[in-house]
Amino acid sequence: MTSQSAAAPTVTSTPTPTPTDDAPAKFVPEDYDCKSILPPATLTVFESKKSEGFVLQDDFTDRIRTIGDDLAKFADLGGILCQWAYPSGSQPVNYGYSPISADIAAAKRADLAKDGYTETTNAEGILVTNPDSADIPDAYLFIDGYWFYGSTVDVLNVITDNLLLAQE
Repeated sequence: MTSQSAAAPTVTSTPTPTPTDDAPAKFVPEDYDCKSILPPATLTVFESKKSEGFVLQDDFTDRIRTIGDDLAKFADLGGILCQWAYPSGSQPVNYGYSPISADIAAAKRADLAKDGYTETTNAEGILVTNPDSADIPDAYLFIDGYWFYGSTVDVLNVITDNLLLAQE
């Protein structure tokens, strides 16, 4: 029997090294999928919850397209859009990654700003978050030619820390 009241695995970020200069972190893309983009330890925790019903939702991108959500752009632009969740849809962990042109990135950032999101420039790139994280905690990171998404800042950090550290 599936336990739908079980908590989603906790997603926490590992500390990133302090950059030695102000240059943005370099990202070298690989052919990531919904599992390979995760740090091995995070993937192990997620997969350990399978017996409780916490699994990768293969239909997530199709469901997002059905409701007309702009998150489908991650898949449309040649990247990935992923969700791990219980069958009830409770406590999902969502994330995405894709290449993005400067024009599309500027348009997306402008759309997010219209929705009240704020931008912060950090060592990795431009972080865009919703200040009302209790309502919609989504976070985006734009790095030259790429963008990343996490259903929370912690989820985003797990993905980007893993990818940027792997490039060093």
